Formats: sequence, structure tokens, C-alpha cells
Amino acid sequence: MNIRETMYIASIKNKLTRSKTVRNTIQEDFSLEEVKSIMLNKSPTCLFCLPYSEKKPCVHITKLIMPSHHGVYMYYDGWADKTPKYYNWKEFYNELLKMGLENIRF
Repeated sequence: MNIRETMYIASIKNKLTRSKTVRNTIQEDFSLEEVKSIMLNKSPTCLFCLPYSEKKPCVHITKLIMPSHHGVYMYYDGWADKTPKYYNWKEFYNELLKMGLENIRF
């Protein structure tokens, strides 16, 4: 081994850095099918949106959600007219996305 090779190997070993293992947690939103499955299994009557209120429901679901249904009857607590409106699953999912799925509890 010549001097140049020796200097190169020494420069590789003498680093001013170190390696760290970093563990990241990534939060992913549920898909439409996952939200639908949860709604069918749990059949909640109201949904809380944390920026709105932790004690007062933001969304009221007025009819029991059945597997044969193609959507949800609901109204927002802030609506003056509390007549439930029908949302198919895609529309319902989009409404939940607007509120932020990470903010929703039931």
C-alpha cells in the first residue's frame, strides 16, 4: 500500500459525522372504504369535530346506518334548518375530509 492509499483510507475513517436511525410516524387518512366500514360497524349518531367543539357534536346522523344504505342522512349543528340531508358515501367522505379526518371523533 502506498502513501496515497493510506491517506485515503484514513480520511474515510476520520469523519466528522455520525449515523443516526430516525423513526418517523406518518399519519395517513382512512380511505373511503375504511370510513364506510367504520360507520357501518359503529353506527355513530353524532360526530365531533375538535376545532368546532369537544363537547357539542358538529354532525348529527339521523338514521341508523345499515349495510344496504348507499349513504348517510345527516345535518350540521350550525345549520339553522335542522332538516337532514342525504349524502352518498363519496359526498359524506368529502365532507369529513373538509373537517379533517384527524379532527373527527365519535
